[in-house]
Amino acid sequence: MIRSNELRLALLATCAAGLAFGGLPARAQTSELPEIVVTAQKRSEVLFDVPLAIVAVTGAELEKTGVRDLTDLFRSVPGASQGRSTTGGNPSFQIRGVSSYFGESTVGYYLDDAAFSIPNRNIAPVARTFDVERVEVLRGPQGTLYGVGSMGGTVRFITADPDLNNYRVRGGFGVSNTEGGENNHTVDLAASIPLIKDKLAVRLTGSHEKKGGYAESPSFPGDPNSETGDSVRAKVLFKPTDNVTLKGLYQHSEVDDHWGKQLNTINPDSFLRSTAPGRNRSMRDMYSGYAGIDFGPVLLESTSGYIERNDRGFGPLKLPFPGVITLTVDGNSEIFSQEVRLVSQSEGPWKWIAGVIYQDAENVEGVRLAGGPPRNEISTYGTKSYAVFGEVSREFMDGRLIPLVGLRYFTDERDFLTVNRVNGQAFKTSDTFESVNPRFNLSYKPSEDALIYANIAKGFRSGTFNTQAAVAAAAPLPAGLTVDPDSLWSYEVGTKLSLLDNRLKFEASVYYFKWSDQQLNFSGAGNVQIIVNGGEATGRGLDYGVTWATPVDGLILAASGNFNSTEYSDIQNPAKFVGTGVIEGRQIASVPESSHTVSATYTRPMNGAGLDLYLNGSYSYISRQGDPTLTVLGDDHNLLKLRGGFSADKWGAYIFGDNVLDDDGAIQISGSGTMRYYPRVVGVEVTYDF
Repeated sequence: MIRSNELRLALLATCAAGLAFGGLPARAQTSELPEIVVTAQKRSEVLFDVPLAIVAVTGAELEKTGVRDLTDLFRSVPGASQGRSTTGGNPSFQIRGVSSYFGESTVGYYLDDAAFSIPNRNIAPVARTFDVERVEVLRGPQGTLYGVGSMGGTVRFITADPDLNNYRVRGGFGVSNTEGGENNHTVDLAASIPLIKDKLAVRLTGSHEKKGGYAESPSFPGDPNSETGDSVRAKVLFKPTDNVTLKGLYQHSEVDDHWGKQLNTINPDSFLRSTAPGRNRSMRDMYSGYAGIDFGPVLLESTSGYIERNDRGFGPLKLPFPGVITLTVDGNSEIFSQEVRLVSQSEGPWKWIAGVIYQDAENVEGVRLAGGPPRNEISTYGTKSYAVFGEVSREFMDGRLIPLVGLRYFTDERDFLTVNRVNGQAFKTSDTFESVNPRFNLSYKPSEDALIYANIAKGFRSGTFNTQAAVAAAAPLPAGLTVDPDSLWSYEVGTKLSLLDNRLKFEASVYYFKWSDQQLNFSGAGNVQIIVNGGEATGRGLDYGVTWATPVDGLILAASGNFNSTEYSDIQNPAKFVGTGVIEGRQIASVPESSHTVSATYTRPMNGAGLDLYLNGSYSYISRQGDPTLTVLGDDHNLLKLRGGFSADKWGAYIFGDNVLDDDGAIQISGSGTMRYYPRVVGVEVTYDF
């Protein structure tokens, strides 16, 4: 049994010994901050030159700081935070106040160039950050290039390519202890194998993680809410000629999350009484293929994607009815997408992108409720969507002034079928939703070390449906079978500065948006959930970020954060939302009013020992957030993360602590339970790279 007190002492001792042995000499810093190349605008550009609010983190930096998934990463992304996540396999997030409880995600997710989107489901992919090239997080609407769902922003996981010339094996192993709970462990392994030198190679990646349980059940012994996650990825790179690139990717992820994230109480952490053990299992299989042909002035690119999703969940449900109520849900999805685009590559002042995309998707959701109002139905959401998009820009003043105009036309043919599995009654409907979505961007570089930009963009989300039973349950309040699309217009001005010979980087942006026809939910008779276009929300905020390679050799300090006010501004028929958190003038659901992170990283060679010392610490403050179903709010949060150790040419050894302050407040309190951050974890990790 790992003793958490001993590991905490070891962590502090490692940091203290490193500072004492390595020292902090105040001498001139000779190295600049590294430049990161991104493809956020569908072409390779240095991060500093992209006239958008974007965070990009390399895979090496993610692994060095111990970031394993989006939940960890989003703590340091200005304006981004975790939303309502009922299970480990179905996380959700928001960016800049654009958050939704039901319907499809308001954040777009991509694995390489293939989109991850589930009809009528607000969930993010379970994507481990081990062995990725980088992760890019674009803040603000990205409807022109990335389409439906990217209302608040877009997250792109760029996986590492196979090496065409060299063998490489790398990985790591870690063990840790959970405060008040069970032990944890992680295992990561990646291998890159060249099959034909300069032509063909494969890269295989696997991750396994076990999180111990920490919450009790009044019905069963022990800490039953353990979580196991497995991820396997295979990527093939083939370059038959210098101007042709072919890639194939397969990724499988699986999460077994016993009892889920919805607690009945915190302090103590416990679940509702249940007739059987809770169990949630989520599986995703994602396939993608990429083909790129370089014609010189034009690059032709094609991306195909296919997703299979299989979810099953069972557990107690907190509802205002007597007795033990259990909910069983099943989710099965198939999504195919195909995108083809042309990207200009000439050295002239004009740059452009043009493309088309097609998606054919089906999502089947089954719901069974026992112990409360009877419910047993299966619903099928189908969609066939098409889009044509393009952007064009021109350089003026020797490339210092660049206006850009973009446009996307989107049409979505949707159908909906629901069947009552008790009496066999069926209901079917369909509708077509369309949207025209422009973007206008103007960037100006008064010098090589300064960038100023303005961005106006429209984000959108397709419509959805209610069942006949839901419309009946809403009576006498009005609710329609069809729920119209919602959309928002965003206006943003930002700047980026590189100072002190590229040793200090600063960025800031202010934004305002108006969200129209917002898709909201309320409870009708029998606690049936009804979705309506509830009205409007307005948002305004400030993002900032600064990174400083200090005069102390090896010491880098960073800070980032967001101030946000996103409120319900005009609610249609407010009688629908009496007793809920949907109140005019109130911050909308799952959105903190502010979040801030400060971090320090210190690296130093240990002269004569052949080792490098590494120390890293980050502190995040996240203000309280609410839920649309209740008027109560969650708590403020203070999250501290520490990591320290030594590395050599081929290996590294580290001691780490996550949620070191053991923040145990409620993230979100809803009608179905209370969420909290995972308790304090202290552990050790060993890495290798051959």
